[in-house]
Order: sequence, then structure tokens, then C-alpha cells
Amino acid sequence: MPLQMLDRDLGVIDHPLTVGGLRIGTRTTVLRRGDGSVTLVSPGPLGDGDAAAIAALGPVSAIVAPNLFHHRFVGAASARFAAARLYAPAALAAKQPALRIAGPPSEIADDALHAIAVGGMPKLDETLLVHLPSRTLVATDLVFNLRPPAPWLTRTFMRFNGGFDRFGPTRMCQRMCKDRAAVRAAIDHVLGEDFDRVIMAHGQVLPSGGREAIRQEFAWLAAPVARAA
Repeated sequence: MPLQMLDRDLGVIDHPLTVGGLRIGTRTTVLRRGDGSVTLVSPGPLGDGDAAAIAALGPVSAIVAPNLFHHRFVGAASARFAAARLYAPAALAAKQPALRIAGPPSEIADDALHAIAVGGMPKLDETLLVHLPSRTLVATDLVFNLRPPAPWLTRTFMRFNGGFDRFGPTRMCQRMCKDRAAVRAAIDHVLGEDFDRVIMAHGQVLPSGGREAIRQEFAWLAAPVARAA
């Protein structure tokens, strides 16, 4: 799909994507910064038309791989926008040694764009972004929002995974939580931010009510951990 502007300085590009037979799609988030430059978050398979639409907003100065999973198209985006610096978790260098990582995603933060690293999930190592001018939380894999219609395999697997026809973390995501206190601290930090919309990589953008939805869907972090007898 072409670049869709959700706010004055916030846009998304939705891409078809099949992973392991599952049609889950992916999304590039496009942020225009106060200095007129553009930051790309979790870039997907960008075509020439996508690149032209992005360039019309301003020069791309930063590309963000927000976690350890969303790096498949980062190399191509970096080659296309050669002047941009890449920000990603340090551990991504071991998975993709060819990538030239300038620093962690937190380094792109400023007064209009806050970055919250989600600790306690080392296999994901995701950083959330809050774009204050548009009151938008930009997540990647921490939450899904896949809705009908969808092929049978996608529906079946994602229902089993707790990630179909609902907003929130999947069961796989919850199992990545190794330190509840650390994850809860990050969610508490997020809930202290001013946002309404939520963008994620897979599924429909949640246009409003995002803060309360995050509060409800991560309430399990406050529940006592069951102990073996």
C-alpha cells in the first residue's frame, strides 16, 4: 500500500509479508522530525514508489530496527538511504554482522520522540517509541492486532497463539518474558506517556484508546507468579 499519513508528521506503509506460511504483513513507520529529517522505524520491503514518497517528506537521517526480529529489510533500506544512520539493539550485530549499527534505538530520542527500552525480554529486546506530536505509541512485536479476514492457517495458528482478532501480546511474546519486574517497569513507563494511537508491525493500527488497551492487556504482569508445590 502507498504511504498513508496518519498525522502531519506520522505515516505508515503497509506491506504484504508471509512468514512460515502465515500471512501477517508488516509495516514501515515514517516519522518526520522537528529538523525536517525523516526516521524510518522497522522498514519493510520498500519499493521505488515508497522511497519517492518518503523522500518527498524529507531526507532520511535514521533507520531503526526496534528489536532483534525486525532486521530482514534493514540492509536494503540502509543501502537505499545511504546517508541514514542505523539504530538497533547491540545484540543484533551478532545476528547480522554486515549491518553498521550506529547505536541503540534510544539514541534517536528527543523532546518530541521518547524511547522506552523493554527490559526483561532478552530474546526480543524491543524499544518502544512515543511520538508526542501525534500522541502515538510505535511498537513492533510487543503487541499484535491481526483481524479478519485471513487465510485458514493464519487464523488457526494465531488464534492458538492468542494473537488473532484481538489487540495485545501473543502467547509467544508472553513466554519471552524472563523478568516480570523489568517488563512491568517498562509498561509503567509507557503508561506514564501521553498517547492514544498505537502502531504495531503486524495487524491493524489501533486509532484510539491505546493507553487503556495497553494497561488492560499487560495487567497480567501484576498478577502473582504461580510457584511449584
